[in-house]
Amino acid sequence: MSLWLCIRFPQLPLESLSKEHERPVVIIDRQRVIAANDAAFSKGIRTGQSHQTASALLERRLSEPAFNIPLINNSVQFIERDNQAEQAAIERLQSWAYSVTPTLELWHNDCLQLELGSCLTLYRGIDDLLTRIEQDLIYRGYYPRFGVASNRRAAWLLSYSDSQHALDYHQPLDSRLAALPIDLIKEDPHYKAARVIDNLHKVGIQTFSALLQLPSNTLGRRCGKGIIDWLKAVRSEHDDARRDFIPPAEFNDTVWFGFAIRNNVELQPAIKRLLDSLHHYLVNIQRVCDVIEWHLLPVRGEALPLRVLSSEAHRSAQRWSELSLLQLERLTIPEDIEGLGLYVNDLQEPSGQADDLFSERLATEPLHNIVDRIRSRLGLQAVNQLALRDAHLPEDSLYASYSVPDVSPFYNQHAQRPFWLMAEPQPARQQQGKLYWNGSLELLHGPERIEDNWWQQPVSRDYYIAQQENGQPLWLYQDRHTRLWYVHGILP
Repeated sequence: MSLWLCIRFPQLPLESLSKEHERPVVIIDRQRVIAANDAAFSKGIRTGQSHQTASALLERRLSEPAFNIPLINNSVQFIERDNQAEQAAIERLQSWAYSVTPTLELWHNDCLQLELGSCLTLYRGIDDLLTRIEQDLIYRGYYPRFGVASNRRAAWLLSYSDSQHALDYHQPLDSRLAALPIDLIKEDPHYKAARVIDNLHKVGIQTFSALLQLPSNTLGRRCGKGIIDWLKAVRSEHDDARRDFIPPAEFNDTVWFGFAIRNNVELQPAIKRLLDSLHHYLVNIQRVCDVIEWHLLPVRGEALPLRVLSSEAHRSAQRWSELSLLQLERLTIPEDIEGLGLYVNDLQEPSGQADDLFSERLATEPLHNIVDRIRSRLGLQAVNQLALRDAHLPEDSLYASYSVPDVSPFYNQHAQRPFWLMAEPQPARQQQGKLYWNGSLELLHGPERIEDNWWQQPVSRDYYIAQQENGQPLWLYQDRHTRLWYVHGILP
């Protein structure tokens, strides 16, 4: 079953630039009003007005006694249209829509087309899905219009209709389109229809109801074959799905509250919603992350960033929530924060490691979680871990770091070396051909010769594995220059 949902964003020029509700905001393009918020609309601002007309109208309305406020620079905001901001917003919306269906595309620069026919069984019908989609978008600061039909062009047309006709795809398509004005055909950038529409207006045809009643032969003689093909596409019961959407290797999402938050508790629902969205996105694209960045967003001014790190890359919404809330406890939230953004740029492939189904570790909390919580409370450098780097001398291969890189192949090839070395090699005593260090030692394996620093201070050692009387294995070496013995590490 072919079924497409068109999500049209008529206020995208405004919603991509401003979330202001209290003062009038007007978007200008080529000295004409193309969008305005409710505060500006209530004062008479309409799309199509000139910049000069809108300025004069707002100045007169705001100076009326009923408003009782003088006109000052900050009372009205005129903003030039920003096509790049609109493009960035629609790209974020595409990434969000990927959580609904993999088959989607941008349509006419201000719409998203989502193929739903193949996933209705998953969502158990369309009604609950549409409710969820609308709530998600409103929570992100967008107020869309919907249209549902068997093909994309019809779904786009129906997004201009009332909700009863726009969403009831069980009704005949012609009756759902009937009340729409044929001037909408001009809005389709893929069909130059201005002259055709003018000809139809001359014979009194204003709506699709009248247009669809015309015989095809008559319509073709008067307006040409193009309009016949266009209407045939609108009435089609099938629409070939395009290639599945390829999501970007980053995550960027924002929610708006509609009011200024006062404390961390009011942030928690938004944090949960955004982290759930991140989790689903990472599952869908099979990625994990070890750094996320929150942006506390005021209506005006710069965002306040908050970077949260994890010692292990993962996609757990619960773990990211715990770490984020711990760091928020140390942060003083400004009074004018009305939005929250989540940004993740460094997405990684999972390590591929799997726990044993019956491993006892599954019943205990991973060490990474404990380390992350301590760091979130005390700071990133409060906990250091031993890490490895590829160096020839054993004492140079270990170092302390707050971030642990992957274990190098060098270490894996020498599993008999101890991971934890002594701060300084401890002298071992040799007496009558036998070695002693906290008791007698028995050599089990060796030697492994290590030589380095020939250009500065030559080092030449023969390493052995020895065993104490109690069975504890040690790692020791003989300095080939001094012939002295030293214990360098303890093996497990």
